[in-house]
Amino acid sequence: MGESKQVRLGRLVGLGVALTLAACGVTPEPPSTPAPNPVEIRQAPRGEAPGLWFTMYGWGLNQPRWSHSADVIGNWLYVVGGADSEGQMASVERAPILEGGELGEFRPAAATLRTPRDCHASLTIGDWLYVFGGDRQGSLDSVERARIRNGGELGSFEEAGTRLVQARDEHTATRVGRYVYVIGGIRGPIQLASIERAEVLPDGRLGPFTRYPQSLTANRYGHWVVVRGEYLYVVAGLSDNGNAGQVERARIMADGSLGPFERLQPALRERRDSPIAIGLDGWLYVISGAREHAMHIKLTSIEAAPFTGSGIGRFVPGGSLQVGRDYHTVTRVGDWLYVIAGEKTDGGALGSVERARVPSAPLLRPSPRPTAEPYEGGYPYGSDGAYESDWSGY
Repeated sequence: MGESKQVRLGRLVGLGVALTLAACGVTPEPPSTPAPNPVEIRQAPRGEAPGLWFTMYGWGLNQPRWSHSADVIGNWLYVVGGADSEGQMASVERAPILEGGELGEFRPAAATLRTPRDCHASLTIGDWLYVFGGDRQGSLDSVERARIRNGGELGSFEEAGTRLVQARDEHTATRVGRYVYVIGGIRGPIQLASIERAEVLPDGRLGPFTRYPQSLTANRYGHWVVVRGEYLYVVAGLSDNGNAGQVERARIMADGSLGPFERLQPALRERRDSPIAIGLDGWLYVISGAREHAMHIKLTSIEAAPFTGSGIGRFVPGGSLQVGRDYHTVTRVGDWLYVIAGEKTDGGALGSVERARVPSAPLLRPSPRPTAEPYEGGYPYGSDGAYESDWSGY
């Protein structure tokens, strides 16, 4: 995974995005209409997951990047930090969210990070956007935050008044009840199974981070976290002491604490480094990423498993992207999922954006056959060329 990076600046691996801000002082006016983009609706093969079939979106980023974070704040979609071939970046850009979940043009935002970083994690907590850890020629333990003003404007980033117990990048951060958990990751060449947490205080500040007694079942980095019901799921990534192709989970207790982690069966169809996982309509989707131990080839494929009473069911095909990528982000805006930027197979940064309609969203119109590469054996079609299914959606 680390060997796929063209520029890591003194470390083996990384997950983040960086953006250089050329002009910071002007707040852009949102465009009145989005870029043209065809809407496609597809149906799932009988017995398979509702497919997420992504198409290229008209607006791309102002500057290509990977290993960034993305957050919906008010009426804006923000893309924060990351890296490109020049190294880690401090810049932030944003796009206005228009009617129907459309996005306007991405333009530089006024706010910039105090420390350029990639492979970080971000969360909105109350009136603040927090950024945790990451890489800046070495793993970081610093935490920054920017105040969210009316309408979703970001103020200047400042030190958050707390630091991680252990410097780390390619980790995840999530809020469960009154706690923020920072999970796994990597510190230089050392892969981590450790977890730390901080309490969210009534005014939106964070208390000190402390080492949490529970750990992952395996060292893991480049993974993703999904909270669903009473469980926190940790999905995919890479590991030196366990099968990161499996999913593990911990029960969420009434007070927001986590129970011990357990590995679930079955495993992913394919081990994936730096994908994005998301829970939709009773399914766990794992979106693209890089193929482990295969020259870090970026995947277009998506797989999905149903949530069950005992964990998850078998992973099956779940759709496709147009462009293989990892170190990307996936953000839901209304009835749409947007895949933003990332790294391509040759190591270059992507600025492109793709989107797919959420499967439970209202049917818009019929669609042609998918153009993405099929999973093994192709897709089953009916005699009229449509998918054989009574499920309707995107």
